[in-house]
Order: sequence, then C-alpha cells, then structure tokens
Amino acid sequence: MGNHVPSRPFLAAGLPFDGAALPRLTDEARAGRTKRLITRLESSWALLGEHQAFEGACVLIADPDTDLPTEDVRALFMADMARIGDALQRATACERISFAILGGPDGNPDAPLHAHVFPRHADEPTPSRGLPPWLAAGEPRRFDPERDADLIRKIRAALDEPDDARDVA
Repeated sequence: MGNHVPSRPFLAAGLPFDGAALPRLTDEARAGRTKRLITRLESSWALLGEHQAFEGACVLIADPDTDLPTEDVRALFMADMARIGDALQRATACERISFAILGGPDGNPDAPLHAHVFPRHADEPTPSRGLPPWLAAGEPRRFDPERDADLIRKIRAALDEPDDARDVA
C-alpha cells in the first residue's frame, strides 16, 4: 500500500533512532547537557536531530514523558509541533514540513510521546518528493555541534518571530 509505515521506519531506512534513548535525551535537555537543544516549549523539548539527512530535522520530546497522554497534553504537544514546524520554515526557507509521530506497537514501542519534524526543500530529488521522510532521506549526516550551531540559532530566532513574519516581504 503506497506509503505504508514499516515497523521502526527510521531503522528500515538506515537512519538509526533509538526511542528508548528519549528519556536520557530529556534528562540531558533538562540539565542543559546537550548541544542539540533548541529550546523548551510548553509541553516538550525541541532538539536538532542526530541525523540531518534533511537539514534542520528535529525531534520533539514530550516532558513529562508519557506514552499515553491526556487530551490536554496531546493538544499542547500538537501546538508545540506546529510551532517548531513554523519556525523551521522560517529558519530554513523550506518548501514544506513533514511531521511524524511514531509510537505504540507499530512505531517505537519503547519510546515516550515524541515527534520528528522534517524540513522538505524544493531541490529535493523528484523521486523523493512524495515519499515519507524515512524513505526519501538522502545521505545521512550526523549532527555536528560546530556546523549546526548557526542553524540552532536561526531556529531559536525564528521561534521568537511573530507567526505572520514569514508573510512580510
């Protein structure tokens, strides 16, 4: 079926992602011990992804961590996800954003609530444009604190911009 999500899709695409590591990443974010940290949002931590096949790819981790969020927590988390997506569009000038919430038995059964947010660019190769990120990912490159520090600053600055800032010419 077209765009079926395989079990553990990032691993299937050669992009290792260990959902069981999310509590450790949350602890590191709380303590300010990770260079991948973008910011604390209302219900989550935004971190630049370990793998940057899509420049600016982020992971959003709910805090407090949960795999069965209440309606209020889900609403806050979804608002955080939209906010980081808007900031990524402003910071990277991408064409669109792909969002992926993968949890439960078919996604990341060991992981608390989290989402992956991928900037998608107009120059993405044509065969990849309609595919989910884990199938369309180009050559994976790992997070590099020196190279990616400016990108993190741009995303932080974009989070501080008003929502209508992107429409100003």
